[in-house]
Amino acid sequence: MKNDPKENKATLDKNPAYVNFSYLKELTLGNREGMIVMLKAYLEETPKLLGDLSLGIEKNNWRAVKNAAHSMLPSFPMLGMDSKYENMARKIQDLAAKQEQPKEIKKLFSELEVVCKKAMEELGSELSILEKN
Repeated sequence: MKNDPKENKATLDKNPAYVNFSYLKELTLGNREGMIVMLKAYLEETPKLLGDLSLGIEKNNWRAVKNAAHSMLPSFPMLGMDSKYENMARKIQDLAAKQEQPKEIKKLFSELEVVCKKAMEELGSELSILEKN
């Protein structure tokens, strides 16, 4: 796979902390449109899922928490994010399914929310670059 330096300027100028754009490029076979679609999907769905998690935790709706966490799981490997974030979401899912350790769920959600928001910033920056080319 050949990378166009102009097309990848955002990822060359800085070292992303959460998203592995190399993996995303490999997954999309370097197809710019494919990357745009994947980035937009994450940027659209993740805020909804974070909202569902937050509301579910607030209302002690563990089924909603479990479902939202489960829906997030595929996005972590798809974006080449560290597996520890996927494991955090999986732990939230598992604890919510058992309706156990609400304090631990809240703690994990707090950490995961920060990570997802940082990833969204990185993805938004990359999306802007890709859409301009």
